[in-house]
Amino acid sequence: MRPVGYWLKVVDRLIESGFEEALARDGLTRRHWQVLNVVHAGPADEQVVAQVLAAFEPSFEGPVGRGELVLLTSRRWLRREPEGYVFTEDGEEHFRVLEERVAAFREAVVEGVSEQDYATAIGVLEQVARNLGWSIDDQGSAPESGTPGAPPATA
Repeated sequence: MRPVGYWLKVVDRLIESGFEEALARDGLTRRHWQVLNVVHAGPADEQVVAQVLAAFEPSFEGPVGRGELVLLTSRRWLRREPEGYVFTEDGEEHFRVLEERVAAFREAVVEGVSEQDYATAIGVLEQVARNLGWSIDDQGSAPESGTPGAPPATA
């Protein structure tokens, strides 16, 4: 039996490449998708975006998410308002299309896995993370919507 670290790296690489494939036709990456999700949750400024994305880029130094915000704004999918970045009408439309594509990818990720098995796997991984020193305070301020493996019925 291969160790958990092996499977974590394999799954992480496959999730990343699957996301890249699902978003590549729009010239986007998973980080763009994460930024869109942060903004979809409500107006978000650069600090909020950076805080959420930092959980996914712990070794990155610099303004996390700024390049993604610049691209999405230049496409006129987002605009800057006093309260933060918000979707434009065009951005909302593109987000819905991407959301469907990501949902199909997520369904493929968990195909053949019962909700009970999924919940057990997530619980085990969370416990392993806690055993290694992780705490709930270590995550970003908002969950990543559209993450592969999120509970199938609701996310």
